[in-house]
Amino acid sequence: MLNSAELYQKEIADIEEVQKNLLFRRWLNKKINKSSSTYLSNHDGLLTIKEKDNNILLKLVKYNSGGKPALGIEKYEMDNNILRYIEKEPIINGVKNITIEEIGIDFNSNSIFNLKLNFSQSNKLYQSIIYKGDSN
Repeated sequence: MLNSAELYQKEIADIEEVQKNLLFRRWLNKKINKSSSTYLSNHDGLLTIKEKDNNILLKLVKYNSGGKPALGIEKYEMDNNILRYIEKEPIINGVKNITIEEIGIDFNSNSIFNLKLNFSQSNKLYQSIIYKGDSN
């Protein structure tokens, strides 16, 4: 009985990780598709998204929320070449590690990124290719 309960709990945790990964990927694709540009910052190495039609920059950051790992965005406003911090918004909890690397440029000069995500509940690696125009 105990083994069945433990197996059930593990399956639930695995399903939750898959759902979090899919939701995060969809959220990130929407942000990238609505952006004027997306790049890895030379200054801090963070994925940076420049919103269209305003001076808002979003930076994807890993941080601790209540002592647990989480992923969020820091919002900044660019005003007269000065970057002003606005706020941090949580996106997804339980993220142990995230790695994003630029792996190429498409025919429209948009960056293509390889995203690797680990959650704190397991050692599974979720990997995605993220680029402008990807609607998944």
